[in-house]
Amino acid sequence: RIDADFSVNANSARAIALGIDTALAEIGARIGDLELVVEQVDHHGNPRRSIKHLDAAAADPTVLAVYGGVHSPPYMMHREEISNSGLPLLLPWSAGGPITRRAEDGTNTIFRLSTGTRPLRTVPGRLGGRARGLQDGRSRSSGHQLGARQSRTVGP
Repeated sequence: RIDADFSVNANSARAIALGIDTALAEIGARIGDLELVVEQVDHHGNPRRSIKHLDAAAADPTVLAVYGGVHSPPYMMHREEISNSGLPLLLPWSAGGPITRRAEDGTNTIFRLSTGTRPLRTVPGRLGGRARGLQDGRSRSSGHQLGARQSRTVGP
């Protein structure tokens, strides 16, 4: 699911969606035996609307993760609630520093995404259980590295 501002910052949200669609196309929109479908929800830059979307995603067992948009405030205002839900929130654009700080109980499921040279071989909680089709942290079709936080290790 993509929770972003598809109204005022529509170009940014569409760029994020295009990146996700491109990455999924490289792996045939599948992880193991699971077909991946991306749903877009528009929070209009409103933190209250965003947390409603995130609450709905956390309650839906078919949602593996949520990608966020360009705005940091929706995620900063509800950082602890998001982390406590266990749902991975992946932020390719939001840059607010406090976003990735751990909740008081030490949990953190919010990640800023960026390109880097250090390969990671782990996938976040819900996604980790679906990673049967992955080998050594690389997508089968392209050999590109997959990155995420430590939770369940895939490969050696």
